[in-house]
Amino acid sequence: MSIVGDFLQKITALCFPRYEFDVEFDVPVTYPSTAPEIALPELDGKTAKMYRGGKICMTDHFKPLWGRNAPKFGIAHAMALGLAPWLAVEIPEMIERGVIKYKEKGDKADAS
Repeated sequence: MSIVGDFLQKITALCFPRYEFDVEFDVPVTYPSTAPEIALPELDGKTAKMYRGGKICMTDHFKPLWGRNAPKFGIAHAMALGLAPWLAVEIPEMIERGVIKYKEKGDKADAS
């Protein structure tokens, strides 16, 4: 890697820390007419917009979108249009409250 590329990589890592979480999803028997449920078990109980077992709440915004576009939508759509907006809203808020703490590279984010 070039000196400039290495420098940009270090600056990006400092400015935008990376948080990693295990993701689970359940594909219902009625798939593709019913959207899969996505869960982040490490964050179970950390926010009000989550169901038991770490399943994220997608009923208000994503389920109607899925219903209009089934069977064209797939699991990638659920991750991009269901999980990503949820993460974009909830993770910064949990970081701000101190629920999630940043860990150095190689460690998982602490969701204690």
